[in-house]
Amino acid sequence: MDEWDLENADPSQQVGARHHTVPAFYLRRFANSQNQLWVRDRRSPTPGLRKETDLAIRDFYTFQNIHGEPDGRMELVLQKVEDNAGARCVA
Repeated sequence: MDEWDLENADPSQQVGARHHTVPAFYLRRFANSQNQLWVRDRRSPTPGLRKETDLAIRDFYTFQNIHGEPDGRMELVLQKVEDNAGARCVA
């Protein structure tokens, strides 16, 4: 499969995965040496430190396709874009 051939990609591959709404490579630039960021969770009035890996949402980019099935291919596209963008960032 060509790396951008989404038509032949498995739509269930990323269903159930945890996805960052802000790219992980970007979050890591703001993290401390323990990979923690200072955040304020909307569900809690108390801000605090959270690990970068904990700042993800399950099925955030999953959508329902025309067959009525959950489809995770959008995450595949965003993953490729993020990988390319992250590779271009200079530490």
